[in-house]
Amino acid sequence: MKILIVTQNAPVYIHLCLDKCLSLIKSTKHTVEGIVLLSPYAKKNAYLEFLNRFSLYGLLGFIGMSAYVVKEYFLSFLFTTLKLRDCHSIMNVIDKHRINCLEFDSVNSEEFITYTKKNRIDLLVSIAAPELFGKTLLESTRLGCINYHSALLPKYRGRQPLFWAMLNDDENVGVSIIEMDETLDGGPILAQIQVPVNGENTLHNLYLRTLEKGARLLVSTIENISAGKGDRIENSSKYATTYPFPKKEDGTRFRNKGKKFI
Repeated sequence: MKILIVTQNAPVYIHLCLDKCLSLIKSTKHTVEGIVLLSPYAKKNAYLEFLNRFSLYGLLGFIGMSAYVVKEYFLSFLFTTLKLRDCHSIMNVIDKHRINCLEFDSVNSEEFITYTKKNRIDLLVSIAAPELFGKTLLESTRLGCINYHSALLPKYRGRQPLFWAMLNDDENVGVSIIEMDETLDGGPILAQIQVPVNGENTLHNLYLRTLEKGARLLVSTIENISAGKGDRIENSSKYATTYPFPKKEDGTRFRNKGKKFI
């Protein structure tokens, strides 16, 4: 089965999930034809994203996250020279696994849809892709499109689901793999796994814990799709909650509860 992964060129977390997924896929019969890198600023500029993050994290949280990003950039630069084992950026993942890196302005463009058809892509996999997939794209591959989402759907559709779950003091978070449709995180659920919060008060650590289990869940779902196995679970809009990117006051409430970003 020929797989194409669509994601965004973001500096944190995504590369960890990709590295784990690609390592697991190597032991299967499937091939990853490439990774499509979309801009994380498709609908906003980098300066506005900077302001939003600073407003959300607060001064100390922003310094902590910035230090982590700088460290990752530095280690990413040294990855090839020092022959590091762990990846620290998406480009490290691409180099390590010798995957084609593809760039398109939009996955809904005629150019991209033509590419998927011409190369006979069987399955599109979205991991934090910053675009909704349109009907033509969803129908362009033999086995459709699936999405990795860090939430126990139908709760927490939308952005930053782990943040919102922590803010709401949920006892469990998780990962859902869904069959994509034209709605935001509204397609049928193909697989789901719970991750107990266990008193964790750091969002960064919770991301790391869910990514490990989520990557395995994603690859096992791909195997089920290839074999024609697995049930679809209704992702009912009746029980759905949808959240936007958190605002300054949400970050303040988060910190006031003794929770940390990193």
